Amino acid sequence: MNRQEIIVLRQQAQNEFDLETAGARKRFEERMKALDVIAAMLPEEGVDADRGRNRLMGVDTTTTPHRPDFGNLTMIDAVRNVFDMWPGRTWNVVEVEEKLRQHGFEFTAQVPQGSLNTALARLRERGVIEVVRQGAGRRPTTYRLNRAEAAQIANAAQRVAAA
Repeated sequence: MNRQEIIVLRQQAQNEFDLETAGARKRFEERMKALDVIAAMLPEEGVDADRGRNRLMGVDTTTTPHRPDFGNLTMIDAVRNVFDMWPGRTWNVVEVEEKLRQHGFEFTAQVPQGSLNTALARLRERGVIEVVRQGAGRRPTTYRLNRAEAAQIANAAQRVAAA
């Protein structure tokens, strides 16, 4: 065996390691997402589901009891969290705004629905959410988590439960 063969073998070993690491990272992320979904659905005895999720996720609830704090997130991340925490539910811009306010998100605009509509449009463009019913007139557009995304969360939750 010569030095060139050793270099080739080392590179092969590094490539295998990189592939295994990427696979492990993906499995880890799927499990964490599934655990988030499961935690969001598990109410504690006498306590709402958000507090149960906080306890499981290690979130400090002393500043806003019984609710996760969305105050330190960007708007698009906060909106994404709303859809992820309640994957089976449909939402319109007014309901998303109400939920964000309940969870401590502070809007910089006096009328935040324009910014929320932009965030919803970006999430739709990315394929994270989909339109259930297009708005018309005074009726706002209704959205839900993309079915493929929701199915992926559900599958990951089943794998975590089976593990």
